[in-house]
Amino acid sequence: MGASRIRIRIVSGGLEARAAIEPGAGAGMRELRAALENADVVHGVDESTCARLAVQLSDPGFATSDRLVAQGSPPVDGSPGTLELCFVAGMRRGTFREDGSLDFHERGNLKPVPAGEVVARCTPPTEGVPGRAVDGSEIPAKAGSDTFIHLGEGVALDDRSGEIRAIEGGVIEYREGELLDVGRHHEHRAGVDLESGNLQMEGSLSIMGDVAHGFSARASTNVEVNGVVDCGTVYAEGDLVVTGGVIGGEGGRADAGGDALVHHTHTARVRCAGRLEVQKDAVNSELRAHVIVVGGRVVGGELSAEVLVSVGQAGTAGGAETALTAGEALEIEDEQPEEEAVGTPPQTAQEPRPTASDGAQPGGEESVDQEAANELGEAEVDERAAERERRMAELREVASIEIVGIAHAGVTIRIGNRRRKLESPTRAARFRYDPTVDDIVTEALAG
Repeated sequence: MGASRIRIRIVSGGLEARAAIEPGAGAGMRELRAALENADVVHGVDESTCARLAVQLSDPGFATSDRLVAQGSPPVDGSPGTLELCFVAGMRRGTFREDGSLDFHERGNLKPVPAGEVVARCTPPTEGVPGRAVDGSEIPAKAGSDTFIHLGEGVALDDRSGEIRAIEGGVIEYREGELLDVGRHHEHRAGVDLESGNLQMEGSLSIMGDVAHGFSARASTNVEVNGVVDCGTVYAEGDLVVTGGVIGGEGGRADAGGDALVHHTHTARVRCAGRLEVQKDAVNSELRAHVIVVGGRVVGGELSAEVLVSVGQAGTAGGAETALTAGEALEIEDEQPEEEAVGTPPQTAQEPRPTASDGAQPGGEESVDQEAANELGEAEVDERAAERERRMAELREVASIEIVGIAHAGVTIRIGNRRRKLESPTRAARFRYDPTVDDIVTEALAG
């Protein structure tokens, strides 16, 4: 009879068993356990609470509407996966100089990385720990959520370490929650200016705008500027294309390790190891390349090529100082912009040399080593000078300067170590070195 006083309710998704007791015939632990068994409560029974209730049940007048008598084990959900970036996402305001001022040119817009570099570390989500209801049934845990980011073809995940590495050198492409990749080509959909800061990367770079005064763009392969280089600097270890002009003044420099194509130049320096083509005019500019072709006018400045200079027009009727040189051995690689090459680590301070105060003896081993180094250095300089002379002699035999239109009086023509200043206008002519007369000769340019 006493068992009828006891009602067991299962609540909270099976995690709790609660007892409601009405007045009635005296009862005890046996009746309470029978009620729990009838309700299928087998897990998480609170023995101390049940012991107190058993005593209270002996009183026919005892009643309670809600008493927790068993509690299950809740599931522990899995932890989400994590992604720790090994680079600073986004752009900086600038970079602090040694004097504490802020250089707004270096804003970290691009994130160049070499092959094998760790770009991020990830931890996978965990499955979680299942719980158990008061009736003994298992309550499944929710697995942790993944990082929900797509890894591009330029990166690889090491499942054991969780490290994500660049497969080859390039620039990081990262969109939070969407993509992590390292690409060999980047398209910058704006100009290079105060908004973007300088751009530098491994791979190829396309710029959809101008390179502004004092700013630079550098890439380890090709660079394309869909705009003007306006007193800025562009350097490509591969080919270079500038759809607008290269304008100098305080800057205005474009260098390429391969070929270069620009629309026009004005008081600028453009150098490349291959073929340099200026589609329109080159005004007061310094151009150096293996081959130089200017479709328009060359007014002022100097053009120096190893094998060929070809121009539409050279000089002016007023006698603007204009120099055309062929047969000149160029060393473009030694004349890169002053900034460090892409991927080159910064120079570190060298160890100081021992001095007399350190115990070094004047005229001792240190001096002998230095003398040997000096002698070796002088020998290397002599060897390089001799090699340059040989190269100049070879180039002089094949070098030529072509005037498609007209070269005005006052234009200087130089092939190798031979020089001529035009005294009158010359049209449709080719200048070359003739070893039989050991001088520059002029011949008609075939139509």
